[in-house]
Amino acid sequence: KTIGVDYDNRLVAIARKNLRGMDARVSHGNILSEDRFWSHKGHNNPHVVRNATVVTIYLGNGLNEALKPLLEKELEKGTRVVSNFFPVRGWDPIETDRKNTVFMYVL
Repeated sequence: KTIGVDYDNRLVAIARKNLRGMDARVSHGNILSEDRFWSHKGHNNPHVVRNATVVTIYLGNGLNEALKPLLEKELEKGTRVVSNFFPVRGWDPIETDRKNTVFMYVL
């Protein structure tokens, strides 16, 4: 199960549309806007990420820092976290795509 979090509501809508069009084997996920995630999906219901095997984030350094303790607490060991453009400070990526500025972590 994949959970994506993005701060741009327009991109959230595009990602949701793309997710619905994917093969059923890979479409079991959800894309949340950053404000919706924190307002009631994430902060008050942290279990929203608990069953995820992959979490993708496109936030900023400050929001990555705010999200980090929740991810560390709720995600199981071995869960992959992919951050677009902004690294997660204090985590060592297992892979970095410098051309596309993507950082992959395994908790």
